Amino acid sequence: MGSAWSGLSIIALFRSQPVESVENIQRALFYLTQTQDFDQILRAYTRQGLLLVYSNRFIEARQVMEL
Repeated sequence: MGSAWSGLSIIALFRSQPVESVENIQRALFYLTQTQDFDQILRAYTRQGLLLVYSNRFIEARQVMEL
């Protein structure tokens, strides 16, 4: 479930919907942090940081990338 939301966040970004993309990655992280799939969790946090940068939310992006 989390991986699907993570993928949808990228699709939303390509459709010029940055707010929706950030919301989708937050949903993804909610589901992924309940698993032990650290590879997918790491990818989702990286995507979240990049999506926040694309949304001009630099302070939040830095906080996410420093986790």
